[in-house]
Amino acid sequence: MSDIAIKVENLSKCYRIGAKEKKNERFGDVVASWIKTPITNFRNLHNLDRFNDNGFQEDVIWALKDVSFEVKHGEILGIIGENGAGKSTLLKILSRITDPTNGTVDIYGRVASLLEVGTGFNTELTGRENVYLNGTILGMSKGEVNKKFDEIVDFSGIEKFIDTPVKRYSSGMSVRLGFAVAAHLEPEILLVDEVLAVGDQEFQRKCLGKMKDIMKQDRTIIFISHNMSSIQSLCNDVILLQNGCEIIKGPASKVIDDYLRYSVSSGGEYVWNEANENEIENNKILPISLHIRDHTERVVSELTSTQPFQIEFQYQLVQSIADLHVGITLKTTDEQWICLSFDHDEVDNLDSNRQPGRYQSRCTIPENLLNDHTYILGIQVTVPNKEMIYSSSDLIQFSVHTVGGVGSSMHCKRPGVVKPLFNWKTQRITAS
Repeated sequence: MSDIAIKVENLSKCYRIGAKEKKNERFGDVVASWIKTPITNFRNLHNLDRFNDNGFQEDVIWALKDVSFEVKHGEILGIIGENGAGKSTLLKILSRITDPTNGTVDIYGRVASLLEVGTGFNTELTGRENVYLNGTILGMSKGEVNKKFDEIVDFSGIEKFIDTPVKRYSSGMSVRLGFAVAAHLEPEILLVDEVLAVGDQEFQRKCLGKMKDIMKQDRTIIFISHNMSSIQSLCNDVILLQNGCEIIKGPASKVIDDYLRYSVSSGGEYVWNEANENEIENNKILPISLHIRDHTERVVSELTSTQPFQIEFQYQLVQSIADLHVGITLKTTDEQWICLSFDHDEVDNLDSNRQPGRYQSRCTIPENLLNDHTYILGIQVTVPNKEMIYSSSDLIQFSVHTVGGVGSSMHCKRPGVVKPLFNWKTQRITAS
């Protein structure tokens, strides 16, 4: 057990999400129910881990169900999965913020957590005071914190505001200081949730570089992220969670590939229905369908580089929206951005005020542009500088293959994610 940093066995977490619908009751029934409430609540709490189809199943949700794994000292474990898969709940249990319903967690080492903006900070205290407070919680002496203090402040980049109460910090400033404290106070185990997405690109690069330095110091990290490129570059092994259950644990590249195949449509189409309409947070637009069509109008997921293809998005506008931009996002499976393109890029393409009704937007991708690769297609609907109406970056997975055309005479794949056919002209200007 000496090489084990974290051991999780049959970990489950259950939450109550509502109460049964009550029938109309007489006054006497209400009084009797009020008298019995303390006893009923005690029994429900005692039996929380035994909800079943004959009891209160409709009132609970299992955020985690029978999750088991081990993490060795010096290992970086990635945890991936869709929103609601149980990733953050798992880290909150490991951080002792919440207790599990069932199962056990054994942790061998000093733990620091960065779970969400402001976690672990007292907002009434200054940044300086919070650094010392967190160091004390980790069991460090004032002298030990003093040695790290200047390095923490320099890394966070908020030296001007270190004596300002944290309640006046922006979310980005809180994340900067939070990560700097968690990474520099030398915890043996570091738990990092998807908070780095709040920081700017430069700070994210600094954070990833710092975690690589921590790797060399034989410290343990559990890292949650939706950025598959970061997961693949940092993590030895990855766990995929789905609906609170552990689906697979293995090498990062294999698990990421499985996740993308599971979570992204690979049939050349994505159709919204009642199940996934819940992800739409407003009532202004109702996405209907997204298709990839080849040059013969067939819906496909395998394309050749020498033929153009079209991306077709159908949607229903529920209300009039001014300056609406409908766009597509293209990335590789390791999260490299290819492009973001909007139907308003050609300024005369559409009226600036789009009325309610059903719409179809088509984007043509020219031939000889994309290289042999697997790509992820997403949708973004926005009113620039005002509102993000809908965004989903992982909807359809498709592949492009070289059949003739650029590079077909070469014996190896050309590097890069694009393979454009440029206009070249070569002529002899002198005799040898």
